[in-house]
Amino acid sequence: MVPRRRALAALGAVAASTLLAAHTPYNQWKIFRKRFLLVHTSREDSLSDELGERITAALKQSLPSSRAQVVRAPTDARIASLMSTAQADVAVVSRAHALALSKAAPPFEDYFATPLRVIVENATHQLVAREDFPFHHAWLIAQSIVEAGGADGLVVPTRDVVTARAQNTIPTHEGAAAFARGEPLPAES
Repeated sequence: MVPRRRALAALGAVAASTLLAAHTPYNQWKIFRKRFLLVHTSREDSLSDELGERITAALKQSLPSSRAQVVRAPTDARIASLMSTAQADVAVVSRAHALALSKAAPPFEDYFATPLRVIVENATHQLVAREDFPFHHAWLIAQSIVEAGGADGLVVPTRDVVTARAQNTIPTHEGAAAFARGEPLPAES
């Protein structure tokens, strides 16, 4: 009788874990990320947080369908974790931290090197996206921020991969670069 109880208990545990796995918060997070443009900032970098607020305000005004929102991570390391594992697409970080994350250099040596691209930047910070961030989205974000007056001196840089490597910085996202070159927004594919 005891082996039967163990077998039933094991079967119950498997069934419960299967049912619970279908209701993890991660699945809801994935849906949320598809409905909202989440701009990650860090609480330990007040400039990042302030700039993120101004960027999302510009996006809400000119791209209301983006539903742009600031998501405050407690630390820059948390942003590195989210970006390097493809749980976040866009973040406002200091230039030094963007470069370090892209190379998995200190203070982010414990994370995967994350190919990043710059959408806009100022003298101290960059709005970066993962390399696989959609062309169309980067073009629209760049347009919205530039046409909102480039708050805080935000501009679209014009660095290709070769130039960025030579300058030891992050290349411009191709969608943002296309906007900066004056190319029209292509049809979304």
